[in-house]
Amino acid sequence: MNDTTKIALKKAPLAFGLAAYPAGRRFGLNPQQLLSPGRKALAATPGGTQGARHTPARAP
Repeated sequence: MNDTTKIALKKAPLAFGLAAYPAGRRFGLNPQQLLSPGRKALAATPGGTQGARHTPARAP
């Protein structure tokens, strides 16, 4: 992998986050609201409860 590709792969998540933030604010999306249905579905699965306990409630 060349240096240009490595730099692009490092900058892509930052660019996505910067673009997603205003879009989320515009539509009134809250990360907590987006995650709660997934957590409830995961907790409802037999093997999902163990993984759900180890997942933090809030991102640091």
